[in-house]
Amino acid sequence: MSKPIRYDSLLVRDLATELNGALAGQPLYGVRLERGSRLLELETAGASWRWALHPQNGEVFRAARAHIDANVVLPRRARIECVVSVPDERILEIHIRGEGDSTHGGTAERIIIELLTNQWNALALAAGNRIIHVLRPRSAGSRTLMTGDTYTAPAGTDRIGAERLLTAEEWDEVLGAAEPGQRVRTYVGRIAWASPINAPYVIGAADVHDAALPDAYLRYVSLVDGPRSPCILPPPYEGQPYGVQLDPGARAFPSLLEAIAASVETPAAGAAEEQREAALANAAVQAERAAARARRLAAELESVPAEAASLRHTADLLLAQVHRVPKGATRVELDDFQGGVLDVELDGTLTPAENAAQYYARARKRERAAARLPDLIARARDEAAHWSALRQRIESGAATAEEIAAAQPATLQGPRAKQQVALPYRVYRTSGGLEVRVGRNPRANDALTLRHSSGNDIWLHARDVGGAHVILRWNDREANPPHRDIEEAAVLAALHSKARTSKLVPVDYTRRKYVRKPRKSPPGKVVFERGRTIFVEPDPDVAEALRQG
Repeated sequence: MSKPIRYDSLLVRDLATELNGALAGQPLYGVRLERGSRLLELETAGASWRWALHPQNGEVFRAARAHIDANVVLPRRARIECVVSVPDERILEIHIRGEGDSTHGGTAERIIIELLTNQWNALALAAGNRIIHVLRPRSAGSRTLMTGDTYTAPAGTDRIGAERLLTAEEWDEVLGAAEPGQRVRTYVGRIAWASPINAPYVIGAADVHDAALPDAYLRYVSLVDGPRSPCILPPPYEGQPYGVQLDPGARAFPSLLEAIAASVETPAAGAAEEQREAALANAAVQAERAAARARRLAAELESVPAEAASLRHTADLLLAQVHRVPKGATRVELDDFQGGVLDVELDGTLTPAENAAQYYARARKRERAAARLPDLIARARDEAAHWSALRQRIESGAATAEEIAAAQPATLQGPRAKQQVALPYRVYRTSGGLEVRVGRNPRANDALTLRHSSGNDIWLHARDVGGAHVILRWNDREANPPHRDIEEAAVLAALHSKARTSKLVPVDYTRRKYVRKPRKSPPGKVVFERGRTIFVEPDPDVAEALRQG
């Protein structure tokens, strides 16, 4: 089966324009709607045209003229008058002109091609919009597509800009009023000719930056009203034919029809080479990631003895100078045994002895973590060696097809993976079983907080430093999550912040509903109310345990 083609209103419009240039004025000798194979066929003076109307196909192709077993009644001396599209709709019309009428109850005046969702269809209409033939008879809501019924067009999108381009002022009024991070959705939902295919190209950085809106408007104007440049779009568009080169890597063609033909006739060798290149690149990335992880863990193992000794030294000082620690203090200066003064951070809710016990416990935890590190380092080095060897095998041509398939990036494996979109967060799970989401970068932080969380969730962030937004999932508005779960989520917030190397990190937290994003603020910047603070140690061992949970 050929690659499926996605049709949006702009592709339908461009295709109608090209078909009109090829077919307008041509004598039409026969039309056939083949229900079993979902095929529309046209026989003209110069060629036969076929359109596969199954959502898993979609190609339009021209072949040498051949007689077809027509099943649509045409007027005498039928000609194709024009091919047009309905503005901002995925509907194409072939208008037919001829002489007289037949004795069979009317002749076709129009062929309607609907490319809506997965309900693709073709119909032949006589005068008065009466259906005289239909590819797929069906009933959907108020629409009945049966022979003898009157054709009713689908409800329109009612998006603005179908008949004329939006002005720059109208563009700013519609998209400028949308919240940053919501502009792609606003563009697709409210502006004519927009679609998920062209939205990333048009909107780009304007999704979150007001200053980028003018450039986005210029791209919109060029997309809708600029010169056509037929092409096949590269990944992640999956070889989609289109009338505009939305990506510098697009492969240009003289016509849209040629691009469509090439998109469904890509040689198997080309696909195999594409897989090989993807596997090679992924193997290099995975090898470097594993090697970097091994280096990080080795550096951590080397630092543990000194860190544990420092924690025990602090605990010893606390016990020796208990009388110098004021009640409720969160910080105290103590005389160091080795000379000088040591600044010690404390939990104000604990006694000096209890604070000392915590420092001793942290030292022991460091040493327990260190005991696991040699095994983790060995596994990371083995993984790096595996990927490096596989990369060499792929480069030399010795890798099997199974090895190349297994080395594909996750986004390229399997048909379902093509439909997956990378989430803006990493997922962990607390020891109490609660899900924790950690933002991947500043823009992902906005997406996590504003679109991938609920009002009663717990939002956390390391105080006064850059770092990830963290969401602890919680749906009870009356009760708070257990303190242990909040503490573990706070550890993740501390680890994914610029304070990750500190011994103790203050982490603010509140309900997600008390967090808001100021207008025109940079990515990741929010303000919050009713916040509380918890002090935690950014312990990588905790994060590792939560990732495995």
